[in-house]
Amino acid sequence: MGQAATGRPPARDIAAVFGLGVVGTLVPIVGWLVGAWLIARATSWSAREKLVGVVGPVVALLAAVGVVTVALGVDVRLPVLAAVPLTLSIASAIGAIYLALRLVAHKRAAEEGVR
Repeated sequence: MGQAATGRPPARDIAAVFGLGVVGTLVPIVGWLVGAWLIARATSWSAREKLVGVVGPVVALLAAVGVVTVALGVDVRLPVLAAVPLTLSIASAIGAIYLALRLVAHKRAAEEGVR
C-alpha cells in the first residue's frame, strides 16, 4: 500500500482519518463528504477497506433505523430522513476507527516484514 519502508503511513492518510472521524462527526453531512473524499484519495488502504470504512457504517446504521421504524409500525420515510445527519455523524466515527485500526495493522505487517 502507501506506507513507506519504515511502515509509517503518509501524513495525508492520517489527516484523512482525522478528517473523516472528527470533521465528519462535528459537521455530519459536509464533513462526511469531505472525509470520504480524503479517504478515496488516500494510498494506505485497499479499495475494499475504503468501502467498508466509509460506506459500510452508513448502510448498516440506516438499515438499522429502517428496521426499527418498520418494527414499531412508524412511517419509514420521516425517521430515516431525520436520522441521516446523526447517522453520518456516528458512521464517520465508526469508519475512522476502522480505518485507523487498519493503518495500525498495516504498520505492524510492514515492521514484521522488515525483521
